[in-house]
Amino acid sequence: MIIAGISGAGKTTLHRAVIAALAGAGRETLLAFPQAMTTTAHLHLAGNPAAHAAALLDWFHDAVAFAERVMHQATAGGLLTHPRYGRHWTPTLVLEGFIFDIPTHGYPIPRAAVRPLERRLAALDVTLVVLRVPPDHIQRQCVESTRRHRGERWAAHLDRLGRSDAERAAHFRRRQDDLLAWVADTPLPVVQLDTSPGRWDDYTRRIVDLFTPSRHPHGSVSSHAANRDR
Repeated sequence: MIIAGISGAGKTTLHRAVIAALAGAGRETLLAFPQAMTTTAHLHLAGNPAAHAAALLDWFHDAVAFAERVMHQATAGGLLTHPRYGRHWTPTLVLEGFIFDIPTHGYPIPRAAVRPLERRLAALDVTLVVLRVPPDHIQRQCVESTRRHRGERWAAHLDRLGRSDAERAAHFRRRQDDLLAWVADTPLPVVQLDTSPGRWDDYTRRIVDLFTPSRHPHGSVSSHAANRDR
């Protein structure tokens, strides 16, 4: 799965909760990459935006290729069909942001450059989980609340996004619109969650349910089931 959303939507909270729940349920082949690993680290590299974009694309390709190799090895070795432990050994990929950070952060990477990666992820049964913040909740949730909880560096970042919290909220609304435009055109199965109520335990249970054997023979949700939940 990929957990996507604008800053402050709750990606990190859900990412950590899902990892803990999957591990607690006995998932032994768990591959998890937080946003800091998937995209944020590349912002601190030397070079111009074009160099950052090239580094990100290389990383995206490497990460997908690695996941493909892991799944191939598990399939070739018969792990997925083991009658007792197949569900526990099935490789489970949990990414925070990943290529869907491109629209939420405005990285200079065209959609066409990552569309083949989306198709390869779809072939791996990856589901896109989108955390949507209602537009009238964005200022409180993504600006005011995150300023209080993320500290001075985040506050300084917010200051660069507008002259007032209203302008900063407008920035995040535009980014969310950009993300949802990508989501509407992705080959990946999609589940959208409205995170404004903050029911993280409920969200976690719903996501972990995607990996139960009753939904898919290898433990992940089918495309038809996911799109029905959009």
